[in-house]
Amino acid sequence: MNWEGYSENASAALDAAQAAAEELRKIGEYYYNLFLSGGQTAPEIAEFCQSAKSHYDEAAQAQAEIAGSVRKRKRPRLRRLLHKLRPRLTVRYAPRAARPLPRA
Repeated sequence: MNWEGYSENASAALDAAQAAAEELRKIGEYYYNLFLSGGQTAPEIAEFCQSAKSHYDEAAQAQAEIAGSVRKRKRPRLRRLLHKLRPRLTVRYAPRAARPLPRA
């Protein structure tokens, strides 16, 4: 089998597919924006746009619930944090020495 030129053809096909996908995305954005602004669209397109809008609304609601639950979470108290950090704060070690440094 002759494999010469195969990678160039595959690359060209991939570029063409990506360009087509980008154009389809632009078409979709145009019709979705038209739907949101209240413009006239075909019934099939309006159905797809309504479905997409409901998905966007559900995602926004889920993000709001996540943000609300994060804010309600209790923060650890400063005393508990200092208790955990105290052993690290009381003795200073030199990076390459075996004995502690004198306190300043």
